Amino acid sequence: MLTVDDLHKKAMDLAEAGFLAHKKGQLEQAKIWFQKALELEKQAANLLSQNQNAEPTRTILYRSAAALAYHSEQYDLADELIMKGISDYSPPEIKQELKELAKKVTFQRHLNQIESQFESEPIYLKGILRYADSTNNSQLGIVKLVEPDTHQKHNILVPITLMKLIVKPYYEENVIITAFSNGKEIYFGAINSEV
Repeated sequence: MLTVDDLHKKAMDLAEAGFLAHKKGQLEQAKIWFQKALELEKQAANLLSQNQNAEPTRTILYRSAAALAYHSEQYDLADELIMKGISDYSPPEIKQELKELAKKVTFQRHLNQIESQFESEPIYLKGILRYADSTNNSQLGIVKLVEPDTHQKHNILVPITLMKLIVKPYYEENVIITAFSNGKEIYFGAINSEV
């Protein structure tokens, strides 16, 4: 029987092959490598019991497995692994990393859902996030992006569930928002800091 260390080492070798394939633009092959790595990392994590003596190794393995699930586009499984990874004994810094990964999973799931609703290509808006409103009791809130050069304002509809994730870290920041339009309104897809 393979040990936790054996499984983890094999998983990391496969993950490295996945990242290399991704870098070369071989996205489907990368996904296959990530899935294989994920299976081994899950096995390693599941061998450790949820107690203080298994930490920080247990939480680190679940974080790694959840990241591999994210990279192989298995978002439900990523969420499940994140939840398993967080325990009363998880080190705070790794617990925070798991929470950050959960945000990435939520964003990616949202982006996939939005992309499937619109036939148009995404639009990329650059500017400063100046305004947010989520008080109208609907499923969608509004953020306002102001382009610094032209002062043009864009009202972007954002699911209420994502408002805090967007507004708190990006308010008054220069950002690039990936969005989609139905010809009348602009819908949020993703957000990144402008560097």
